[in-house]
Amino acid sequence: MVDFQAMDSTSSEIRRLRDEELYPKLVDLVSGMAHMWRKMYDNHCKQQEIVDDLRGLEVSNAPEETTKQHHDRTLQLYSVVNDWSQQSSKLLQYQKDYINHLNNWLRLNLVPIESNLKERLSSPPQTANPPIHGLLQVWHNQLDKVPEQGVVQGLKSFAAIIQRIAETQEEEMKQKLIYEEAKAEFERKEKAFEEWHRKYKDKNMPIDQASEQPEENNKDPMIDRQNQIQMLKSKAEDEKSKYVKACKYTRAVSLNYLKTGLPAVFLTMSEFARVCMNVYMTVDELKSNLGPLENGE
Repeated sequence: MVDFQAMDSTSSEIRRLRDEELYPKLVDLVSGMAHMWRKMYDNHCKQQEIVDDLRGLEVSNAPEETTKQHHDRTLQLYSVVNDWSQQSSKLLQYQKDYINHLNNWLRLNLVPIESNLKERLSSPPQTANPPIHGLLQVWHNQLDKVPEQGVVQGLKSFAAIIQRIAETQEEEMKQKLIYEEAKAEFERKEKAFEEWHRKYKDKNMPIDQASEQPEENNKDPMIDRQNQIQMLKSKAEDEKSKYVKACKYTRAVSLNYLKTGLPAVFLTMSEFARVCMNVYMTVDELKSNLGPLENGE
């Protein structure tokens, strides 16, 4: 009898903690989640309005180069969006796991204790389906309505856009190195030519003496050197032209990608937030039909 009384006391305390401590906290959590997703939805809608203005933005004719810092920030954005996609995938699963764990705990621990003691103990009969059971059931069913794959795929698509922008920036930066190497070679050879030219002029013999030299020695070495310098100059100018085009191409491609990618991703995020908001608002509204809290509200 003493053992039954101890079990009865333990069972009553568990029910009290369940209905007076855990259940109110879950109710507050649902209300808080509804409020949070409402704010998220509002913010994503505002973000969508802002990025929609990108559609009227045009690329400046002035080439603006991609700096290392700019490229690093692009790679950082790619990493963040990738992580955003992965965490979004986990978000709903963690919520579902949480609800399932609570359901399992209630089903495997609380309900059996109540059933075994039901006919043998003197404690007053308990509610067969306490409000927390209904809350968790509604919560679980509502979470199944959230289209998580849509937001995950949307973020993955945006990450792919950022990756393409980063790759375009890398091509531009490679062309910059090619241009700088060609320019440096031209300037180095031009400087060497100018030094040689001064020495050549100092050592050059008078015209009447030069005319007495054999014909095969009359070929001016300056012409060959000037031709070489001109070729290097043309190469440097050509690589510079390619680099300027690469800068403009990077700006144009980046803007076009962002014009389509940003509105799409924020549309996806705002829709995801709207669905989550409705889920938690529905659960929050339905909790009043599940029965009053034992300690009152």
